[in-house]
Amino acid sequence: MIKCEYVPVVASIWLLFTFFITYIIAVLRKDVPYFLPYISEAGTFPPESCVFGQLMNLGALIMLFGICVRYCQVKHDIKTKNIRLHPKWNTVSLKLGAVGSLGISMVGNFQESNMLGIHLVGAIMAIGVSSAYLLLQTKISYAYLYARTRSIPKWLFYLRLLLSVPLIPMLIAVLILGGLALAKFTGNSKRWWTEEDGGYTYRIASALLEWILAIMIFLYVYTFKNEMGCIEFEGVCFKINDRKQENDTTENNGKQTNRIKPFSTEKPHNH
Repeated sequence: MIKCEYVPVVASIWLLFTFFITYIIAVLRKDVPYFLPYISEAGTFPPESCVFGQLMNLGALIMLFGICVRYCQVKHDIKTKNIRLHPKWNTVSLKLGAVGSLGISMVGNFQESNMLGIHLVGAIMAIGVSSAYLLLQTKISYAYLYARTRSIPKWLFYLRLLLSVPLIPMLIAVLILGGLALAKFTGNSKRWWTEEDGGYTYRIASALLEWILAIMIFLYVYTFKNEMGCIEFEGVCFKINDRKQENDTTENNGKQTNRIKPFSTEKPHNH
C-alpha cells in the first residue's frame, strides 16, 4: 500500500535533483560553464548524459503516475458530486499530462547535440504542454474551493494561479531570448559562450528564465501533497478467467498440455 500524498513530493524533488546532479557532474568535468547553462546543456555529454537520461525517464514515469492518480481523484469527485465540474476538463488534463510526461522522457533521451529537432519538440511538450496541464489543474482547483468535502483553502488556489499563469509567457520569453542570442552570436563555440561572442546577455536571461520556469512547475506539483493524502494505492488488480482457455495444445512426452493465458482481458462469466 502506497500513500499517494508522497507521489507529487517525490516527482518534484526527483526531477529537481536530476537537474542539479547533472549540472554538478557537467561542471566538475568542465563540459559546461558553471554560470547558468541551459538545463539540457548539462545533460548533453557522457557520462552526465547517461545519468540525465536515466533519471529523466524514471521522473517521467513518477510524474505520469501522479497525473493518473489526480485524474482518478477528480473523476471520483465529479461522479459523487463532491465538485461541480464538466468531466471533459479532467479528460483533457489527463491527455495533456501524458503528453508532458512523454516530453520529459524525450528531453532526457534525445540530447541537443545529437538530435536537436526531437530534443526541442520534447522540450516544448515537457514545458509547454505541461504548463497547459497546470493551467487546467488551476481551473479544476477552483471547483475544489466549493467542494462538499475536502475543499481547498483560497490561498492554495491563488498560489496555483500565481504559479501557472506566467508559465506559457515565460516559455515564449525563453524562446525569443534564445533566438535573439543566436542571431547575435559571433563566436566559435556556443557551449563556451562569452560576453565577447555577442548575444551573451540574451542567452543568460533565457537560461535563467528556463531554470525559474522549471522550479515553478515543480513547486506547483508539490502543492498536490495534501490533496492526495486521502488516497492510498493498493496495487493493480488482475482478473483470471479460468473458464476461458485457449485450446492450444502441444505434445510433451506423449502427454497433452493446455496453455492458459491467465490475464485475459475478457470478463469472467457469471454463474
